Amino acid sequence: MINSQHAIFRFDASSALGAGHFYRCLSLAQSLKQHGFQCACISYELPPQLAELWEANGFNLHPLSSNEYNRAAKFKQINDGLITANQLEVIQSQDAKIIPLLIVDHYHLHSDWYRPIKPLVKHILTIDDLANRSHHCDSLLDQSVSRNKSDYSKLTPAHCQFMLGTQYSLLNQQFNAFKTHKVDTSKPISNVMLSFGAMDSHNLSGVTLDALDDIAATHNIRVSIVLSSASPTVSAIQRQLLQTKCKSALFLDVTNIAALMAKQDLIIGACGMSTWERAALGIPTVCIIDADNQQDNGHILAEKEAAIVLGVWDEITPKKITDTVNDLIARPDIRLKLHNNSKQLCDGNGCQRASALLSKAVSKKALPSPHLLKLRKISQNDCDTLYQWQCDPSTRLFSRNTEIPSKESHIAWFHASLHNPLRAIYILSDELNQALGMVRVDFEQANLDKAEVSIAISPANKGKGLGKSALLLLRERYLTTTLLAYIDSRNTASLKIFASTGYQTCEKKDWYISPPPIYLTSKSHNSVI
Repeated sequence: MINSQHAIFRFDASSALGAGHFYRCLSLAQSLKQHGFQCACISYELPPQLAELWEANGFNLHPLSSNEYNRAAKFKQINDGLITANQLEVIQSQDAKIIPLLIVDHYHLHSDWYRPIKPLVKHILTIDDLANRSHHCDSLLDQSVSRNKSDYSKLTPAHCQFMLGTQYSLLNQQFNAFKTHKVDTSKPISNVMLSFGAMDSHNLSGVTLDALDDIAATHNIRVSIVLSSASPTVSAIQRQLLQTKCKSALFLDVTNIAALMAKQDLIIGACGMSTWERAALGIPTVCIIDADNQQDNGHILAEKEAAIVLGVWDEITPKKITDTVNDLIARPDIRLKLHNNSKQLCDGNGCQRASALLSKAVSKKALPSPHLLKLRKISQNDCDTLYQWQCDPSTRLFSRNTEIPSKESHIAWFHASLHNPLRAIYILSDELNQALGMVRVDFEQANLDKAEVSIAISPANKGKGLGKSALLLLRERYLTTTLLAYIDSRNTASLKIFASTGYQTCEKKDWYISPPPIYLTSKSHNSVI
């Protein structure tokens, strides 16, 4: 299905943050492009090599300057959210009032960050693998092998849809060409890759190369080291390669990583994103846990005997690496077990699954979850919002007063309403406190058991069933009050809404009366405040 719509990514990459977020977002963007999405990213000054790679795929880059990074106070949520919101408004085309899809992949961003973003975006996907902070997103992807919904039940809205497990691993589409790849473990090990992430901030490549020095020379093993040219360890590795005994090569900014991996008999690497790349190919692997967020992957790989996990990086000695590799050289049966077990963890189709679901979600009409709606009393801050709604022609069309009020008269009316004991005005809002509509109740001076009710849904949210939700929520507030509504006979939409909640005609023309409260008591709307 062709969408021709924007998909905006929010991620960062650096020597400190690593490049894992970048690469998995790049893979998803390539897949979304096949569904017709125009992809772009918002990031703080990506390393030049990564920026060039992103743009080489035909994707736009909207960089945030270092000054904006400083203003964001190192990812203070609301500041970064406001800066990102400003960029989204710039990206929006003149005929697009809302960004169809935003993908967020960032460990430093959580709940408050989403508040200025949500009104600008139809659907938000959060990519995470920590399950340690809240997200106001519409769907969440976590490719951890052991993840389940209960890990996020208290961290996401009730309507959030989940893509969990290695079936959603975001691998580059080039891995599809190697789905039937098999490693011949009966042959001696001759090709070994060192893959500790694009940045390898702990220089585990150097430590491992030292450990392999004598082994590689003795067994005629060729060692391939994969890094980004932005890695701070590149210079040290280049110097080390001049002194090592074994055949070795350094590969920088590799674009055909699947083909290079497929040539390997053994990979020694971290437990990050490349874990699932190796699993998809079934490459026997020795893993070192390089970061806290890799702990779960390491435990699962060891438990399922899909890799040999040596432990945490700062506890690893060269001898431990040497002994492990020697054992694998002598035990092709262990390598065969690693190959077979790892192939069962990941089939490499995660991006295709995720992009298909996202394309379907974006094409749907967005409906707020009824049980997340609530009514709150108006405050001074709502004056301008109500005026914007009142000026919309669709709001005035069937009003008893069809004239658009002046700003001065609206302000006077609003202030008088705030202090009128016979009038109550409520804002219908969602879980992020975004204003969706207004409900007004005017009591009769002589009979406080009767009140007139009127509703107005914001122009951007009409046609979503919010009017019915507003009436049900209002009824729970006024169980002992008889509610009356004036509805112009031409206003078929309002007639249907009121009728659906039990309102019936009464003696006065164009007036409708609520049924006895017992018929409208609803347990499903339990978020009234």
